[in-house]
Amino acid sequence: MSNVVAQVVLYANVDTFLSTVSAALHKRERSNNIPLGTLPRFLTDTPPARLLPRVKNEDEGFILLSTFDVRGEPCVFAIKTPAHPAVGIYAAIDPGQGLHKHCEALAHALLHRDKARVPLHFYGDERLVCGVAEAIAQRLGWPWVLQREHTYNAVTLTRKGLSAEIPRKMEDGHEVRRVTAAELEALGEKLLEMHQAMFKETWKVEAPMQAAKEIITACVKAGDAWVCFVDGQPASVALLTGETSGGKSISAVYTRPEYRKKGYAQALVDTLSKAVLEEQPEGYYLCLSCVPETSAGRIFAKTGFGSSQTYTMANVKLAKDLGLARLGLGIAITIAIYAWATYFV
Repeated sequence: MSNVVAQVVLYANVDTFLSTVSAALHKRERSNNIPLGTLPRFLTDTPPARLLPRVKNEDEGFILLSTFDVRGEPCVFAIKTPAHPAVGIYAAIDPGQGLHKHCEALAHALLHRDKARVPLHFYGDERLVCGVAEAIAQRLGWPWVLQREHTYNAVTLTRKGLSAEIPRKMEDGHEVRRVTAAELEALGEKLLEMHQAMFKETWKVEAPMQAAKEIITACVKAGDAWVCFVDGQPASVALLTGETSGGKSISAVYTRPEYRKKGYAQALVDTLSKAVLEEQPEGYYLCLSCVPETSAGRIFAKTGFGSSQTYTMANVKLAKDLGLARLGLGIAITIAIYAWATYFV
């Protein structure tokens, strides 16, 4: 590991941190799926309102670490802000370039920066987060193990990848367009309700009212809130967030239950993707995260997302292995099922 150095960058050096890492991360922003354009806003004294609840052992401050190669080039980064419970792991190098050594170096740095508050939650490219988390688990020793909470695909779309089937035939009575700032007062409450419903359905948590309101308001004023209206009512919504050097992310896609399985979400994603990509220069891209083989995943695929590159992203955590207790529970369940089946023979 002599050719890798893990360096802790303190919050007091945020400007230096950003000037050092931004150019390197921009080179691989698609594979990292990181909204680099918003990163400076998250690394300020007043970061955006928090949406996800705090987790066990969370450091509520900032964590800024990076590894460097022998040439002094930044390679792999660990970034934690007060607005998110997990540590994001990102890379400016191809995963095949000594990734293991960089993950080991980051794990060592994370363990020694604050031994009383070792991070337990991570997200990012699966190869990166699992490498760092497994290295920490090995150092902590039994009973600590890595657990995957969510695995999903990070997919991108450029103008060339747009489906030739857009626009698709739809029944009359629907309209897809940006929500204007002038409509915020009339539609704000309904959009806020849909945003909170999306969060509860997707993440199983209640999104704080103020945080959700800030996001909706900012997106509407920036022209980044798109809605599919059916007979004048908002049926499906999507937000454009996380601007990068070459694109934006589609997030918070939600369709009200009574309007599902009618093609409105597809019309929304198709229309906003085509409109945004055609009004931007060639090479501009949209990115998003989705679980394949789900209704949402199929909608994005039909629009053209994932036609070029797909990256596997993951949310993982370190937890204590129940060991024999888990084995005992499994045996008990097996016996119970056998007894139940025998009873009805």
